[in-house]
Amino acid sequence: MQQSLINLNVVDGARVVDVLGEVDIASADALEERLNKAADGAALLVVSLVNCPYIDSSGLRVLVRLSNDLGEGFAVVVPPGTQTRRIFDITGLAHQMDVFDSVEEALASTP
Repeated sequence: MQQSLINLNVVDGARVVDVLGEVDIASADALEERLNKAADGAALLVVSLVNCPYIDSSGLRVLVRLSNDLGEGFAVVVPPGTQTRRIFDITGLAHQMDVFDSVEEALASTP
């Protein structure tokens, strides 16, 4: 993952991070650093994996840490039918954190 492959936007007061590209052991640390910066002071951080075709266990670890740290202030968007969603389903993470089908759904469903 290169620096330019993460976009941060503010939508309805929430910080929405769009991850563009694969997340693996080579990119997970950089992603974690950027997500932690984005989360600093945010009431809600939404991580969109709509444009992330693949995430490995090191990337999942980053998301689990953020979910544990932020609790209800954290949501992940993983569209159904994608390889990334399949990974969330197989690992059980789709039921352990707030996972939504779209950014709009995440913004509407979180406090």
